[in-house]
Amino acid sequence: MWDVISSIFPESAIGMKPSIHLHTPLAWGQAAHFPLQHPLARREVLIGALWLLVPGIGWLLNMGHRIMMVHQMQHGQPAWPAWRDYPMLLRHGFLTFLGMVEYHLPATLLGYAAYHTQIDWLYLPAAGLWVLATLAVPGYMSHYCRELDPREIFDPWRALRRVREGGRAYWRAWGIALRALLLSFLGLLGLGIGFLWTSVWFWQVAGFSFATVFTQRFALDREPGAVGLLSPEDWQALPPEMTGKLVVVAEAEGWNVAKGTWERWNLVTRRSGGSSNRGVGS
Repeated sequence: MWDVISSIFPESAIGMKPSIHLHTPLAWGQAAHFPLQHPLARREVLIGALWLLVPGIGWLLNMGHRIMMVHQMQHGQPAWPAWRDYPMLLRHGFLTFLGMVEYHLPATLLGYAAYHTQIDWLYLPAAGLWVLATLAVPGYMSHYCRELDPREIFDPWRALRRVREGGRAYWRAWGIALRALLLSFLGLLGLGIGFLWTSVWFWQVAGFSFATVFTQRFALDREPGAVGLLSPEDWQALPPEMTGKLVVVAEAEGWNVAKGTWERWNLVTRRSGGSSNRGVGS
């Protein structure tokens, strides 16, 4: 099976950083193209589609694969390849699935009670809790991707707080995800085989969209211990008490002071008072 995949999509893109990444402004076109932007990315979508032929396990592996893609990007690495260390992928997929179960459990129990007691009005709060749980799930996913710490998963109140802080960008991500979901059903045409591929594409579009929002909002790709994102001028003006601390410095052309953005930028981590330097983005 692997030989067939390799013959279709050669590994010519290994080591390439994606042109669409977690600092790309979130929009439909960029998000939809993210899983398709070079041969290695497309091959990994195909691998995910083939794994969906294995019920349950394939879905969890795909979940773990998306987590590792985001994890790698948050640490300044290429998103692909991410189909490796399958036990690890399965573990990440299973843990995040348990989080979904926990978040949706109150709605499930209330719906079960409504069914068995035949109290119809209970279905309304059950549906509300289900929607609330679904909205909260992205609030832990991107943070779990950062350090792969299970404690990030099982705290629904913290996840909801992050969702609220995500603001309009969070709802834009939902709009992109729902649009991709609708388009994914086109894969049902032609005996439905294509739906395996389009469903993996949809999940990657959705995952990338939410990861972009939360990574940018909470600086999840910042180097551990870093204390801020500085312009080169601010770096030169660091006070003496900052000596020895890590800071993230934006080296760029076209620095726009009014907007606080860089048209062309590269993030480097520096230790104040030292000479070490490491690129973490481009």
